[in-house]
Amino acid sequence: MKYNILFTCAGRRNYLMNYFKEALNGRGKVIAVDSQKLATAFADADISICVPNVNNENYIDSLIEIVKRYSIKAIISLNDFELPILSKNKKLFEDLDTKVIVSATEVINTAFDKWKTHNFIESIGLNSPKTYINLDSALTDIDKGVLSFPLVLKPRFGSGSLSVEFVETIEELKLNYKLQNIKLKRSVLKSINESSIIEEGTSILIQEKLNGKEFGFDIVNDLKGEYFGTFVREKLSMRNGETDKAVSIVDSSFDNIGKTIAKNLKHVGTMDGDAFVYNEKIYVLELNPRFGGGYPFSHNAGANIAAVYIDWIINNPDSNPIKHINYKPSIIHSKCDRLIQQGE
Repeated sequence: MKYNILFTCAGRRNYLMNYFKEALNGRGKVIAVDSQKLATAFADADISICVPNVNNENYIDSLIEIVKRYSIKAIISLNDFELPILSKNKKLFEDLDTKVIVSATEVINTAFDKWKTHNFIESIGLNSPKTYINLDSALTDIDKGVLSFPLVLKPRFGSGSLSVEFVETIEELKLNYKLQNIKLKRSVLKSINESSIIEEGTSILIQEKLNGKEFGFDIVNDLKGEYFGTFVREKLSMRNGETDKAVSIVDSSFDNIGKTIAKNLKHVGTMDGDAFVYNEKIYVLELNPRFGGGYPFSHNAGANIAAVYIDWIINNPDSNPIKHINYKPSIIHSKCDRLIQQGE
């Protein structure tokens, strides 16, 4: 039997195409789809197909056609905006004997809505930065001395570092808050067609800026939502909102946090996240229930989650996925660009 894997919204995730091709080791092919015909991941996939945009009414039908044509055994999404669409339509693919490695809709909503993320983190007894959804409330606490500058402004809903701003005065805060609302109304979020996402007054988060060390992590659950492991890296530098240089770490405190999040959230597969260590406490900032841009740092430090996924997809009772994990601390990696030739 062939175990063909479909990556949707493949974009620039060339490394994932190669990790999974290596993990499959001839047992199947990696198929990449994207709405952009020059998506760079196409260069490293076994099969590449251009499909409609995720918001197109024919998008799911186009995926179903591909699933049938190539006997796809699993679908992995790499885009935050697509996750709720696949989650909603999960049964259509399961009826075709295809696993959709995506979390339940409530999990996706919790991660996509940073206000819900903040409340979730605090509800399970973990630390989250002071966060406000209302400008007046933030101004009141600044006046009381409860909240102090510098502060971070960012959209409540969103992906990556979209429109993140840092402010150091009341004037900056008010001006940036107004500007963020204006930008939000013409951003990619508008295409989701959810009025609450662009509702002025509740769509921008105001958060204290923690001046500690920044970390990224991958919290992995199996395909039934059961905890598998946590893999952490300290961020040494950032570029365009993604980790550019990082060093792997092994820390039982992070392991406990990962396990607490996993057991309460019950996400499926890998989840990317960010945290700060400030005054010897770990503060969780964001969660993204998908492979994130920091995964290569975990992979190259010994956490071969691609191979683990393949074992889970094949579902051989004699397999032991933990054999693919040999995570080592103090492994430093840096990202770099390469050119991809596409067409003549």
